[in-house]
Amino acid sequence: TGLPCPTCGSTRSVIHLVHGDVPAALAMNPLTTMSFVAAVLFFLYSLVTLVFGLPRASFVLTAREGDAIRVGAVVMLIAQWAYLVFSLR
Repeated sequence: TGLPCPTCGSTRSVIHLVHGDVPAALAMNPLTTMSFVAAVLFFLYSLVTLVFGLPRASFVLTAREGDAIRVGAVVMLIAQWAYLVFSLR
């Protein structure tokens, strides 16, 4: 189609991020950059709770809150795709 997929630039984004170049990582793929940072932070949180035997945080969501999170994820994916479409032209 000539249009980029929503994950286009993800590998380059993570490579830039690992090398410490956050602006370049965000320019390549903002959603992947934010997801990677969130995953690393969650890993560190899990490691600390495991090593020190701390209780883990738990969340109970209502059906409406769960729906809002799913809609938000879809909106972020669409916004990511639109960013890639218009930034590559």
